[in-house]
Amino acid sequence: MQFLNPLYLIALAAAAIPIILHLLNLRKTRVIEFSTLSFLKELQRSKIRKLKLKQWLLLALRTLIIIFVVLAFTRPALQSGFGFLPGTAAKSSVVIVLDNSFSTLVSDEHGQLLKQAKKKAAELLDLMQGGDEAALILTTDPEAAREFTVALAAVRSDINDLEVSYAHGDYRAALTAASALLAESDNFNKEVYIITDRQRSQFVTDNLTPQELFDNSVRVFSLPLGSKAPANTALVETELRNAIFENGKPVDLAATVRNLGETPLSGAIVSVFLGGERVAQKSIDVAAGGTQNVEFTVLPKSAGWIDGFVELEDDDLPEDNRRYFGFYIPETLNILLGPTGGKDASLLALALDPVAATSGSPAAQADNMEETNILPGSFTVDMADRGSLLSANLSRYNVVVLLGAQSLSDAFTQRLVSWVREGGSLLLFPDANGNVEEWSTQFLPQFGFPPAAGSTGALDNTSSFVTFGDIDFDHPLFVNMFDT
Repeated sequence: MQFLNPLYLIALAAAAIPIILHLLNLRKTRVIEFSTLSFLKELQRSKIRKLKLKQWLLLALRTLIIIFVVLAFTRPALQSGFGFLPGTAAKSSVVIVLDNSFSTLVSDEHGQLLKQAKKKAAELLDLMQGGDEAALILTTDPEAAREFTVALAAVRSDINDLEVSYAHGDYRAALTAASALLAESDNFNKEVYIITDRQRSQFVTDNLTPQELFDNSVRVFSLPLGSKAPANTALVETELRNAIFENGKPVDLAATVRNLGETPLSGAIVSVFLGGERVAQKSIDVAAGGTQNVEFTVLPKSAGWIDGFVELEDDDLPEDNRRYFGFYIPETLNILLGPTGGKDASLLALALDPVAATSGSPAAQADNMEETNILPGSFTVDMADRGSLLSANLSRYNVVVLLGAQSLSDAFTQRLVSWVREGGSLLLFPDANGNVEEWSTQFLPQFGFPPAAGSTGALDNTSSFVTFGDIDFDHPLFVNMFDT
């Protein structure tokens, strides 16, 4: 006979306790002879023999109770019958539910948890006899539940080839799959062995019990991994706060740190890396089971695609200590502005480059421009009349600024719609003298916008005006705009 918990056999020594107590309670009676009572001696001997028999029977029962209780804790498993009765062995159907989530990468004094899990699973296969069948179900992929097989070597090979999975473990789904397999089995012995590191996050409910999924014919055993809860802190989220990324401007980001361990974390270092170089770090404290938000402001050294990551210092499970992010900073924004030929174009040229516009540069003469202008800062602006606008290669531009949408050809409008859907940005300034109803009902709906509700005011009305009310300077459009 073999046992899953052979260490409990040491407790068999407790079976000697009733015997010791019996011997301690034995008392030697004092013999006093009475000549007139000699006829009672034979009756006394008869009663003592009966009393001793009862005592020995009671002693044997007490000893056997202790022995059987100890044997129950040793959990004898997979009994296949008696060797002297060939053909009477009861076959077993065994489901091994094994946790290979990335939390099993943790190591303790006995080694890595995944290796311990694989060893326990192999020991279970060693206990099985010929004709028994087994199935392996992974908590990280319960839908790929395998059928029962008597080829235990194949199951052993699957166990040896197991790797850590970064998928979330789902014990309810795994046990449901085990229940479905066992329901189709005709074997007398049906057993489920759950090899787990007891991560609470993998259980969808704390009230999950075997009785919910298995009938009384199925025995469920739990084989825990790890001697203590790991000290683990994880980066659960990173967030880029900027809506607009500009060359030479700072980038704000936030990280959320969660302490998954049972002890408080003090003085943990959180670092930010851009292009493999550490650019910021902070020290934080996180209570056991708590979370802490950390905010950083970093300044990229160049434009283009920027890759980075936030990292915690190492702990028992370093795999969840890093989260990556990336963003794109354009060297310049290529802007197509048109059609030119009116006062509106002059005003926009002044807004884009007030220095050049007021110094008599080509930007100030936008009404007559058709060539490309390189403006100081982050903008490259092409001013186009109607003909140049309709034939422009939109793929060269990040932004198209339309000064009214009147008289645009259907072909150009369709090209503009496709360009916007592919990521281009469109800024529309209705023509002050244009037909509002035309662009509102014919142009805007092609981009998925509802028609405009109407227009107010008149160009020749000087008796009333509109002013700005409250301004949200934290809006992405205004961030850093007014910094000196």
